[in-house]
Amino acid sequence: MGGWGVGKYEDMCREIHGWGVDVLGVTETKLREHIENENHLYRYVGKGRSKWTMSGGGIGFLIRKSANIDFQELDVNGGKEGEDIMAGFLEYKSGNIMKKTLIINVYMTTEGSTAMQDNSEKYQIIREIIHAYRDISTILMGDMNAHTGLLGERVNRNGELLLQFAEDEELEILKMTIAGGKVTYSARGQESAIDYILVNSKAREDVNSLWVDEDKNIDISSDHNILIMTCNREKSRQDESRESEQIVKWKIS
Repeated sequence: MGGWGVGKYEDMCREIHGWGVDVLGVTETKLREHIENENHLYRYVGKGRSKWTMSGGGIGFLIRKSANIDFQELDVNGGKEGEDIMAGFLEYKSGNIMKKTLIINVYMTTEGSTAMQDNSEKYQIIREIIHAYRDISTILMGDMNAHTGLLGERVNRNGELLLQFAEDEELEILKMTIAGGKVTYSARGQESAIDYILVNSKAREDVNSLWVDEDKNIDISSDHNILIMTCNREKSRQDESRESEQIVKWKIS
């Protein structure tokens, strides 16, 4: 799988499968352009930045095969900024009812000379997607590189953008309301809270909890801590062997 590496992909799949992860959003894979891959546990759908434009980047989703969740990718326009956004629909049965959830994964530019313009454009792309599908459950997740004061730090410009976007679009920032744990990044003696999951009111009805793995119990070989959102999903008659709670979990760099 290019720069991410086949070994890391296989190790990741085994680790998150052991923790019951059904959907995992990933960022900074450093993979290029569109890619799909699968093994016996997970299907990966992702994309990256064009080879001739920017280094870094790479974003996508791992979908566990045994979860019986179909992922249909949305075409995200928006030039180079759209390359850092992946969106699609999760379609699955809850009880005997088919449900659809809009899920969006994003990597926001770190603070710097172009961050404000880059991230304003990214939020505008996300806004247009949300408005086009306003009537369904929506989950927005990603590495926002946003300091929002959760750890007593100064709110940075990325934090201001995130807070304003959540207010404008009536999204709940779960790490501010129900999370167990706050630190999502730790390296070289520094800690920060820069990764977030946001939901609209319809998606919030199914959310049970959000947990931040501050102790790094889940070995994902990253300086980011995974965020785990647990959602209610009733068993269908064809799926009675699985637990009644299914899990959407986030994140890896």
